[in-house]
Amino acid sequence: MTATDLSAARPLWRGRALALVGILLVAANLRTAVATMSPIYDQIGQDITLNGVVIGMLGMIPPIMFSLAGIASPRLARATGLEWALVLGCCAMVVGPVLRAVAVDATMLGAGTIVALAGAGVGNILIPPAVKKYFPDRIGQMTAVYATTMSIGAALSPLAAAPVALEVGWRGWLMAWAVIGIACAAPWVVLALRHRRDLRSGDAVAPTHSALAAPITQSRLAWMLALAHLVPTICVYAMFAWLPTIMHDIAGASEVQAGAMLSLFALMGLPAALFAPILGAKGWTTQLMIVGVVAFIAGFTGLLIAPAAAPWLWTGLIGAGPLVFPLLLALFGLRTRSHHAATQLSGFVQTIGYAGGAIGPLLVGTLHEVTGGWSIPLAALLCISVVSIIPAIALRRPVMLEDELAVVAARG
Repeated sequence: MTATDLSAARPLWRGRALALVGILLVAANLRTAVATMSPIYDQIGQDITLNGVVIGMLGMIPPIMFSLAGIASPRLARATGLEWALVLGCCAMVVGPVLRAVAVDATMLGAGTIVALAGAGVGNILIPPAVKKYFPDRIGQMTAVYATTMSIGAALSPLAAAPVALEVGWRGWLMAWAVIGIACAAPWVVLALRHRRDLRSGDAVAPTHSALAAPITQSRLAWMLALAHLVPTICVYAMFAWLPTIMHDIAGASEVQAGAMLSLFALMGLPAALFAPILGAKGWTTQLMIVGVVAFIAGFTGLLIAPAAAPWLWTGLIGAGPLVFPLLLALFGLRTRSHHAATQLSGFVQTIGYAGGAIGPLLVGTLHEVTGGWSIPLAALLCISVVSIIPAIALRRPVMLEDELAVVAARG
């Protein structure tokens, strides 16, 4: 597509309304599997034995599955096509909640969580390429809509969890997400059938790729971005798993209040999704990352020193810490010269970030079990968050991935 074609943007709905609906439905459901259970662990615990280690292990599943999806999803899309890969991901988002809802023990609950998060992981990786395929003339607009929708879904699901589960039971609450998964799959089934028709007619064109001059593992830029992703991921998934329990224990929050605090924590990503990529494009990378570090430090310090004094403030500050995530989505493009390089950089960074981030929930749960309190776990997260200062400083100069690796290759 030429620049002239891109400048003549089509109306958003014309010829692609189904793709728009499919993207928004999946985006809204990408983080719900992470946040729908932690506000109701007390209810689930009345039927299934859940201790700190079990909850910590459940909290490890999201980043692990997202990390594995970073490796598997591109291969799945190449094997089946983008649309069918998304259909399979949505099917997992149906089966997973069903297994959760009918679970009779922690093992089955964990299995359902693995399946649900595998589906979300596929969507996590493949929705951005879907935006590029169906909305090449509106990538910026659609990316903002997609990120905002994902943040809203992440915020509303824990807010509704406790009150809805009190009315219909925790099993009914979890089963409802299977119905939503079916709705997510429907548009992509139609689009997949259309794509199959296009393949048969010979309209599909195989993508071309250019190789990097050296392995991406030799890139300082890639490792600094991976560290920038890793640190907040540890803190974020620890909070998704443990924030309601922490607020109940040290701030006296009720189950409903704790779920609302988790919603606030997730909702703080909304302004970041809207503005961080724009400011990052203007060269504010280091400043934004430092703001995130300061927010983490202030929030965790508040919970350590005076948790009941301003629990909503501490929650909001910790929720503001991960503003690096939408910033990184922008940097994948800003620090590369080609789509292929951006794809490799994104996969490398997210695989490492999510894999390492899996230690957060288990670390907090284990420290809590060993110490019997929350001071040591929160102090550990505070110390971890400070590490983000390293990539914040290292990324202050705009280095392009291809240029850096070309220099590495030239040096032999």
